[in-house]
Amino acid sequence: MDLPPVGTSGHPRAKTTAADARPAWALLEWRDTMAYRAATLERLEAEYDRFHRPVARRLGFVIHDPDAAEELVHEAFIRLAAEIEAGRTPRYPGAWINRVAWNLAVSRARHQRVVARDSCRLVPPNAPLDLDRLAIAGELTRVVTSALAELSPDERLAVLLAAQGYRGSEIAMSLGRTCGATRTLLCRARTKLRRQLLAWESDSSR
Repeated sequence: MDLPPVGTSGHPRAKTTAADARPAWALLEWRDTMAYRAATLERLEAEYDRFHRPVARRLGFVIHDPDAAEELVHEAFIRLAAEIEAGRTPRYPGAWINRVAWNLAVSRARHQRVVARDSCRLVPPNAPLDLDRLAIAGELTRVVTSALAELSPDERLAVLLAAQGYRGSEIAMSLGRTCGATRTLLCRARTKLRRQLLAWESDSSR
């Protein structure tokens, strides 16, 4: 019968594993990585419990589709997990989730507009159309889109959120700003838009 190997002390020598064969620094690094991932998961779960429901509820109210809002918020949290894992945890996770979910909703709306525009090609060619009204609506859309494009990202987001009925405190949280700073930013953005629209009205009335 084979006997287990005996160490210098006379006691049976314990079997070694691959983990035991690692150098000490590698074991420490591995433990730190596991601890970091556990902390990351715990942080993400905490942020999800805190922000998921209110963000999904507000977004569902805006886009009139609670199921789609849930999907968008889940996607936003997936992106938050990637940021935390990469060591880039946002300073204000709630505002970050709000902004990412809103940007995803805007992208979704743009995609739906493209689909709707393409589907218009299926309209019979003899269908009656009010060409003057369509021309004015198209020009106004172009002017508003151009005016929004000249705003900063925060100004544009503030205007769009305000247009959807968000309160000032909610907009401030989404932007990660104080309520006073948000009011100033929103006032400045609206002034820029008003200037563009007044210029368009003046030109179109000539």
